[in-house]
Amino acid sequence: MEDKIYEAIEGWAGIFTWHTSHPLDSRRFHAAMTTLYRDVGPDVSEGDFRRALQKHNKNNIEGLGGKGSEEDIEEFTKKAMIILAYLKDEGKR
Repeated sequence: MEDKIYEAIEGWAGIFTWHTSHPLDSRRFHAAMTTLYRDVGPDVSEGDFRRALQKHNKNNIEGLGGKGSEEDIEEFTKKAMIILAYLKDEGKR
């Protein structure tokens, strides 16, 4: 499951600025959540998502603002879980 998540979020987390508040990073995050829900489904475990994001962060080169921190990873993991729960509740497919 972690590998599927890794692939689904690549368009966002594979960019070294994924953790910034730049509008393009925000758009990529939301697009990645759409892809994740469509390709993997709503029952993504928090641990699998966190590990996939940590793997991307480890593989990214350092860029603007350095690499994402553990706090960034936790924040985006929580956001992702909220979005997936909402989509599941709404029955979006």
